[in-house]
Amino acid sequence: MNLIKHLSKSGYDLIEGPIRNHQPLQLWLKQGANRPELYFDHISQVFKGPYDLTVDEDPTLNVEATYQVEHDFTLGLAVLKELMQAIGGTPFDISTGIQTGQKISIKYKDAYTASVTIGQLTSYLIESSIEGVSENFMHHLNSNQVLLITGVVFAKQLVMDVSTDRDIDVGWVAKLQAAKDPKLSFSLKNKRQLKMTTSGTKEFPVAIKASRLDFDQRKFKGMRLVTDNRNFF
Repeated sequence: MNLIKHLSKSGYDLIEGPIRNHQPLQLWLKQGANRPELYFDHISQVFKGPYDLTVDEDPTLNVEATYQVEHDFTLGLAVLKELMQAIGGTPFDISTGIQTGQKISIKYKDAYTASVTIGQLTSYLIESSIEGVSENFMHHLNSNQVLLITGVVFAKQLVMDVSTDRDIDVGWVAKLQAAKDPKLSFSLKNKRQLKMTTSGTKEFPVAIKASRLDFDQRKFKGMRLVTDNRNFF
């Protein structure tokens, strides 16, 4: 089943870049076609509200191992490299054993969703005051260039299947297994499919739900979901 479509239906955007420091209630700057950049680690650093916001686990969005993302071989290699960098996997050059292939499939296991309700956020922003920020931040806020992360899908394990167009050298796979990488294991599903699995000991973000804040002269006007049909993250 297609993971990207599954996430999009619930307003989530699959993270494709190597940055994996996303958390609910962060504020990010989104200017033009540029990728978002982290602005503040928590909304309370800018908006001083009358109560603390609550982040809860959202049972309505399930990301099971049956959902996957498929890439062609060339793009898949680039995505794998960034994922390994993001979760701290040991760098290795897959091209030493596999030069050509058909596709690379990526699945996530032990996933859960942490989110904050829009109703809670709306009330908080209406009742909050803005304190201790620069004129530059206010310019971005009044220009509707600030994104608020309202939900994050986290996973503990990454499973990657590399499908090739010729038989994989079993000796090469044996060398990978003998290295006993504590963060990554290797196995052959068949002669032309290599399976790589992370240890599952490190939790990392998989997908983001974010809304664009609408402010006018420091007054909150609303928020608009942007991750249901845009590849921002």
